[in-house]
Amino acid sequence: MGSGPARSIVISLALLATGCGTAALPTRYPSRPPAGMIAAQAEQDERACLATAARATRERAWAYIGCMVSKGHTVGVAFHVHAQPTYFEVTQTQPHDEPVVASELDDCRRSAYATGRSEGGSTREGIVVRMETAFRTCLDPRGYVVQRQGAPAPNSPRR
Repeated sequence: MGSGPARSIVISLALLATGCGTAALPTRYPSRPPAGMIAAQAEQDERACLATAARATRERAWAYIGCMVSKGHTVGVAFHVHAQPTYFEVTQTQPHDEPVVASELDDCRRSAYATGRSEGGSTREGIVVRMETAFRTCLDPRGYVVQRQGAPAPNSPRR
């Protein structure tokens, strides 16, 4: 590619597209700050994590999720089964560096997908339960807690 205005336009469009892609991450991977964190700090964390994702050379979503979890936020990780997402909220129980969080969550998510789909002919809920169990089993010993989004709290009655 040459230099001049055409190259500048292409670079500007590429940067704009990257920015737009990262801007959707908070919506695609909902999060909530730890108890007691002030709103200004939560917003600062989100901006910092969006910047981390924008600089990522691959897997911007995992860069964003890893950053948010490493800062203490609870983040919803989506599992798509029969074209419908189920979110499992992940919170660290011991400190982790951003790249470690991203790698561990990605590894455990891949393993959970494989486990969930390993038995054919199951209902969507059956697949989700297997995925949830595998995801939790993989992450618990690594210093995370997993909770299905919208699921009742442990020991609470189901409605």
